[in-house]
Amino acid sequence: MSDPGSGGPLVCGFSDLASGFGGLAWRLGAQGGLILDDGGVQAAEVEISEADESVELRLASTGGETQATLTPRPSRLALETPEGTPPGGGLEASVCSAEVKPAGENRTLRCFGHLSGWAEDPSAAPGAFRHLAVERSDGSLLLVVARGEGADHGAEQSAAWLLDGEGMVSAFGEALLSTQYDKDGRVTRAGLELRPEGDETPPMRAAGIRLGGSEADGLSAALLRCSTEGSEGLGGYLIKRG
Repeated sequence: MSDPGSGGPLVCGFSDLASGFGGLAWRLGAQGGLILDDGGVQAAEVEISEADESVELRLASTGGETQATLTPRPSRLALETPEGTPPGGGLEASVCSAEVKPAGENRTLRCFGHLSGWAEDPSAAPGAFRHLAVERSDGSLLLVVARGEGADHGAEQSAAWLLDGEGMVSAFGEALLSTQYDKDGRVTRAGLELRPEGDETPPMRAAGIRLGGSEADGLSAALLRCSTEGSEGLGGYLIKRG
């Protein structure tokens, strides 16, 4: 992987759904971000810096500037599929501890975070790249990446993992990610069916409903209120079309 300080491609975020607060940031060619607060979801200008394995964010929106530090627990983990390299190339990811200073508030919020990073931009090749990260109420992270040509999701390669804060990773044998759009092409809903390797365990299912998002530079981003087998959490969904 690239040096953590080299400014490589990444997607990261934080969430405290109980307080209605969260954020998403990315560096996939261009940088961008979203903030969820009492005013709903707003697009944000983002500054991203890295030291060791941690990531520091400044997200500036109409409500002010939110600062966040994401620290992997216990470290960034190299993820693989049963076939080897994940769609989009080598991927390191982790559950994070997040320390967040919300805009206009004199407090520090400690909450869930997530981080995905690559040595090379997974969205640079022609076709569509998708990244979905969902918090589960037990503090684990459900992570899905998909890569395909054109708009035909049926021709995609996809992979999914469940990560916890103790460094445990479980890869799914098959990941089916479906997306609904409105008339303007914005994501409105997402659905997941994740099938473990083998036939003994039933599939895990998840669904998300759009809270808000943005579209710019060929990238669609949305924050979703998600439910995974009864577990509530915030999801961050990115689609980059090459």
